[in-house]
Amino acid sequence: MLNDPNTSGARNSLIDRLVSWPRNIINKIASDAFLSGAGWLGMAQIIGRIFRLLTTLIVARLMTPEYFGLAAIALASNEIAHVIARFGTTAYLVQCTDEQLARHKHIANVLNWVIGITLCLLQCAAAFPIAAWYDAPELVWPICVLALSYVMMPLGELHAALNHRNNHLDALAKGDIYQAIGDSALTITLALCGFGVWALILPKVLVVPLWIIPQRRRVKYVPKWPTSWKPTAKIVRFGRQVLGVELLTIFRTNIDVLIVGSLLGVNALGVYFFAMNAGLGITRSLLSALSRALYTYLCSSTPESPIQKRFKRGLGLTFLVVIPWVALQSSTAQWYVPVVFGEQWVEHGAVPILMLFCLAGIPLAFNESASQYLRATDRTKADLRWYVPFTILYTIALLVGVQWGIMGAALSVLVIYWLNAPLYYWINVRKHNQQELNSTSLTTTAAHPAAQQ
Repeated sequence: MLNDPNTSGARNSLIDRLVSWPRNIINKIASDAFLSGAGWLGMAQIIGRIFRLLTTLIVARLMTPEYFGLAAIALASNEIAHVIARFGTTAYLVQCTDEQLARHKHIANVLNWVIGITLCLLQCAAAFPIAAWYDAPELVWPICVLALSYVMMPLGELHAALNHRNNHLDALAKGDIYQAIGDSALTITLALCGFGVWALILPKVLVVPLWIIPQRRRVKYVPKWPTSWKPTAKIVRFGRQVLGVELLTIFRTNIDVLIVGSLLGVNALGVYFFAMNAGLGITRSLLSALSRALYTYLCSSTPESPIQKRFKRGLGLTFLVVIPWVALQSSTAQWYVPVVFGEQWVEHGAVPILMLFCLAGIPLAFNESASQYLRATDRTKADLRWYVPFTILYTIALLVGVQWGIMGAALSVLVIYWLNAPLYYWINVRKHNQQELNSTSLTTTAAHPAAQQ
């Protein structure tokens, strides 16, 4: 029996299947446009977080709180300008037609340079009042140096847009990875050499070429002066609406810090801020990768693979990643928080608040995915129009919830996200899809008599 050829053959077949299973999974992911792109961008997010954590652990032992405070002010002012720099020309070029791309990409390139130079000059001008406000004249030069990155980014922005459009998301991911590694290595080196606050500032500018090079290597683009400026209004309108959504998002992610800090004090804010970042931090990173990959996937839809079908599939795959992660993170929080972050956070009551923020990741996943769908269907105005009242309600909910402490504030965030998600879907996605279906049916019905004649 031991030498039975049938038994031996079945055993070998089972072993072959078990050995080939991981390879088949990898091949399946590599051949799928959405999964491949999400995999590359997700890997970039994970590597970036690892290197940022490593840098924080090392630099925190080498620098004084004063240096960290100065760097935080400079980097915060730079972050606001960085959001404005993501004006939306890339999002426009990804979703436009091939004919529009040929005519509009040169205008988008000029706009990138205009925005970059303008932001550089504005940030340099703002450095003086910011330094005066904090009574820290030494802030002027760091803020001005950080502004130099805005006149460097246009060297690769158009290339990055084309890579995004062509689903070359590995180029975008490699740029992010090179930046993260370069930033960490330079920051640690400069901190060890005693550069003080400059150890946190200079690397942010010096590593920009590490992002630009992969973009330019993957796609070729020869800048030309536009022959017509008529499409500028369309690009600016699309970009302005995308920027509006981005600014409202930044407002929502920061207004709770202002409200909690001013009404409950710094200690309560510390617990709230920790729980928010530990609970939603990694989920936001996952969603950043998934939503960028989803946008490219939606914009490359075809009649054989319509955008509505792609959205349902992309949304399903997004939930397939996010829901198990949220379940794992929230159910094990009471065990990993004291081990990873320290017992003091358990004593301050951060665990239940962190679990609430974890649960907010599920509706947030839907919001991010649906927003990409609206952009891909050229409905950025609807997206902006929705987020204005939502941001107002979000702020009101926080002001009400904070009356019951940080737990009330966290619960208000969770409730408002879970209420928003189904309404957002029903009004902006499902209703729009039904209108599209009815329009297609009417067109087909009207075409039948003509075809019969």
